[in-house]
Amino acid sequence: MAPMITKIFYRSTLIALIVLMPVFSQTVDLSTENKYFKSGFQPEWALEQPGVATGWFSIKDFGGERFPAYVDIDHPQKQIRPALSLKKYDDVRFTISVPFHFPGMQSDKSYALTIKSISFNWEIYLNGILVNSNWSSADLLAGPIRGKNLSIPLPSSALKDKNNLLVFRIKGPPHHRWTGFYYGSPVGISAVDQRLFPKNDIFMLSMMAVLILLGIFWTVIAVIDQKTNLFVFAGWCLAYALFFFTRLDHLWQFQTSGYLMVRIEHITFYVSSLLFPLFLDTYQSRISLFTKYFGAIQLFFVFLTLIVPMSFLFDINYVWQRMILLVAVYIMCQMGVYVRTLEPVRFSRFIQSGLGIIFLAMILHVGVAISDVIEFRVEYRDDLLSRYSMVFSTLIISAVLARDFVRRYIESRGLEERLGVEAEIQNQELRQTKDYLESVFNNSGEGIAVFNLKINIIQCNQAYLDLFGYTFDEYKNLTLSDLYDGDGVQMLLDARKKALASGLLRLIVTVITKSGELRKISITGNQTGVLGGQKYFITNVFDLTERIEMENQLRKSKEGLEISEKKLLQLVDRLNEQGRALRKTSGRILAAQENERGRISRELHDEVGQTLTAIDLNLERLKQPKENQKLILDECQSLVQTASKEIHRFSRDLRPAILDDMGLFPAITSFIRSFEKRTDIMVNFTPPEEKVAFSTNISILIYRIFQEALTNASKHANAAAVSVEYAHADNIISLLFSDDGVGFPADYNEAGSDQLGLQGINERVQLAGGRFSVSSSINGGAELNVEIPTTNV
Repeated sequence: MAPMITKIFYRSTLIALIVLMPVFSQTVDLSTENKYFKSGFQPEWALEQPGVATGWFSIKDFGGERFPAYVDIDHPQKQIRPALSLKKYDDVRFTISVPFHFPGMQSDKSYALTIKSISFNWEIYLNGILVNSNWSSADLLAGPIRGKNLSIPLPSSALKDKNNLLVFRIKGPPHHRWTGFYYGSPVGISAVDQRLFPKNDIFMLSMMAVLILLGIFWTVIAVIDQKTNLFVFAGWCLAYALFFFTRLDHLWQFQTSGYLMVRIEHITFYVSSLLFPLFLDTYQSRISLFTKYFGAIQLFFVFLTLIVPMSFLFDINYVWQRMILLVAVYIMCQMGVYVRTLEPVRFSRFIQSGLGIIFLAMILHVGVAISDVIEFRVEYRDDLLSRYSMVFSTLIISAVLARDFVRRYIESRGLEERLGVEAEIQNQELRQTKDYLESVFNNSGEGIAVFNLKINIIQCNQAYLDLFGYTFDEYKNLTLSDLYDGDGVQMLLDARKKALASGLLRLIVTVITKSGELRKISITGNQTGVLGGQKYFITNVFDLTERIEMENQLRKSKEGLEISEKKLLQLVDRLNEQGRALRKTSGRILAAQENERGRISRELHDEVGQTLTAIDLNLERLKQPKENQKLILDECQSLVQTASKEIHRFSRDLRPAILDDMGLFPAITSFIRSFEKRTDIMVNFTPPEEKVAFSTNISILIYRIFQEALTNASKHANAAAVSVEYAHADNIISLLFSDDGVGFPADYNEAGSDQLGLQGINERVQLAGGRFSVSSSINGGAELNVEIPTTNV
């Protein structure tokens, strides 16, 4: 539809010009004249009439109303290039000849040849006269030199009213879109003050300036507002400003860098295409999957544009022109999604939201861009209305963004006021908190101090100063050696070194107070913050002296209790063991008593009882008159004496009266004589010469030990002699009984022995606090060693 309208517009204009030709007889449009093509160039061709001479190819049927580029001309010698080919071709040379009449020419006027666009090297001849030249002798050109809006003065003598011949000699790459006349460029002749095609450079410069200003403005706002969509929009403005810059390259001094300008121009296409959907997404605070993939493709196009040949560049551009439809579909879909979120759907709400205006501006621009693509492919026109719609859309979107920025600014001002009130409240709370903390700091019972990293004090409370006994001014003038001994200084320096690495300060150290007293303190703190431009340690200091003393006392008490407990347990064990031994001894004593009672009973029965029976029988015989009474009385008297001796022996065994009458050693000597008579065992014992007085208990104990030891030797040792050694020194009585008997077995233990005599000795000695041991030789014989303290009995 758009190409048809454009075509109708241009044809209407052409008809109007033909009708008004008599009025404006000072101009002529050569676009409608017959045009002829021939490969190469010869100088005589500048005057050769193509309708008469041979070898010319008419290109009137190509379009008729425009001058063509080389790639648009069909002729037998044309080179065919496959699509997406990277092959480079040699430059081609060709000639375009245009015969024309200028019936309205006036001899008193100056005329100029106006060309909208021509590219690469050219020479222009009018009726055989060279009127313009931009020719290079190199076969491979450095880049396209684009002639835009050219106005070439024509010599008055060269232009005629009839039979004029305009010849264009052109050289360039065969497959370059711009080799020759591009965008359907019109060519005409007009008076110098009445050009048929006036320049539009000023308008394009103005649009470039507007876009540059917008780009700079939104860059500044984006930095202030920190909005991603503003950064994207600023890039959008600057990218399209660069596009206008490349379109005006014919005004700059570096026109020969045509390849660079063409590549930059195409890069602006792809970058602006990337920023288009990216801005829409960032405005909605998201990045869609379409934008990611579409943006990656555009960046790939940018990369290719920098390295591929110029012919391939137009293949990429061909693909890009069709991708504009994808952007249009994406914007329409996004707008549909947005409209569904409006409840109720109203156009006023759609516009007032700002996003709706952005959608409309984008759709307008994309629609015009698609129209330009279609028109270029159909008519090869150079109108490019999309560059104007782009500026128009940019201005609309700038207005929306400006409105949003103003709204955010107004809201932020209100927010700043609220924040100011809240900040004042918080400052008041901070001041209260500060006063509270200072009160806690100054009134704390614990020492609190602030040091720099060199352990120089910055601030402390009174509790800390009381610990050392100094004032703050006195403390500040002290050195570490004034407060700590040598070991303490080194401990503090080591703790500081660790704290610099870990941030934590911990140690227990001895300090020297002002009075010279040594006190143990605990220092704990951490490295924190910045105070006065430097880091510092804040520490808590505790006096541990009393606590350590109490702990030492408690530890000593605990150790004493543990020792006492251990001794008590040992005593309990001993008491338990003695109790068990006592019970065992009691059992043995009871058994021994029963045995002794049985023995005494038997002996009384056997000895005394029989004697008394005999006496009774003799007394019965005295009743008989025939018996010899004197003989019977003598026998009775003898029996009574025997019974008396037995009773006396029993009495001596139970408790010898001689102990009470004569003392210990005479009693022992008497027992030994009696023992030797009964057993035929010789006992070697020499009592002490001096008379020693012992207590009754000691005397009975020693006497019973002699009885038990000698009795044991007679019963178990099978000894022939027993030797007894006596000693008394330092309140200790020592007795050593040695025999020549069979001795004791190797595993003998006097404590666990079954011999009641030895057990009795052991128990009597232990009860007296003494010691008793038994030893035996492998050659026979045994020794009983007894030690008795005289003070404990």
